[in-house]
Amino acid sequence: MEQRDTTNYPIDFYLDTFKPIIDQLSTSKNIAIGGYQALKLHGLILNREPKDLDIIIFQPTQLQIAALSVLICFDIIRDRPKDLKFENFKAFKFKKNDIYLDVIISNLPMENLLTFSCSAGDFKVNTIQGVIEAKASYKFRRNEETVDYANEICLYARAKDMLDFQQLKNINFNM
Repeated sequence: MEQRDTTNYPIDFYLDTFKPIIDQLSTSKNIAIGGYQALKLHGLILNREPKDLDIIIFQPTQLQIAALSVLICFDIIRDRPKDLKFENFKAFKFKKNDIYLDVIISNLPMENLLTFSCSAGDFKVNTIQGVIEAKASYKFRRNEETVDYANEICLYARAKDMLDFQQLKNINFNM
């Protein structure tokens, strides 16, 4: 199956594509757009286009947990240990038409977030600081013999983040 180039899709496309999932999770006002999409919404110039949509659920409600426990059958994260209990899941990944939605669970409170309005509705947007802190906390797994899959930091081990930080700084903050 041929992969589609998803690098130039507007955020509305991602929100519309994953509307059924997002609607299930939007039962409370504790969700926000995160990751590179959030940086883009804040007006930063990016060295690459986002290839997914990150949704953060801050302090999930019982209704959101129930929705995720049903949606888990569509989750595509394959390297979780079979004995990992659902309450220890910190991230979910969904795929539709060669694009991705990452749902990240955070126990932190949601603070001072801006609202983004589009055809799909109104959404909170994680702060620039929040996105950078989250990306900076990701840990490299390549050389680890054991991985703590219950720890949300270990689920996203991407070497590209350091390069992204350097390029974000150079493009946006070097005058």
